[in-house]
Amino acid sequence: MHLMELTERTSSIIMVQRARKDGLPFVHRYRHGECHSSVVGGFQAYRQLGRVAVRPITAVSSLHTMHEDICHMAETKRVTMIILPFHKRWNVDHGRGHHHQDRGDVNVPENVGHGWRLVNQRVLKNVLATSVRTGPRL
Repeated sequence: MHLMELTERTSSIIMVQRARKDGLPFVHRYRHGECHSSVVGGFQAYRQLGRVAVRPITAVSSLHTMHEDICHMAETKRVTMIILPFHKRWNVDHGRGHHHQDRGDVNVPENVGHGWRLVNQRVLKNVLATSVRTGPRL
């Protein structure tokens, strides 16, 4: 489920994403970077091996109620795993040598917003069992 913040409506929008004839998803131009499409593409490729059932869905809702959409969809579709995006991302400056002013680090993680952290926390409070992994430890 691709999560998008809803800012100008009061009700959520849930969309099933279309797939091409080869089973791979369409890449939408409005998405930031290629991260989402590569994740969906990876799951679609794994689906073609017959290992998992994948149906990419986009959820557009307010950050305050997004956890409800995630948990409702997971329960409705009887999913066995929910993978949440981490609320920080790596600031990759593509070789321009961006340095964090305080630490002098290159490519430091940056917060994508407190609201996204709250979404993750609310989902974790509402699911039956969780296994949290935030990425490689450096």
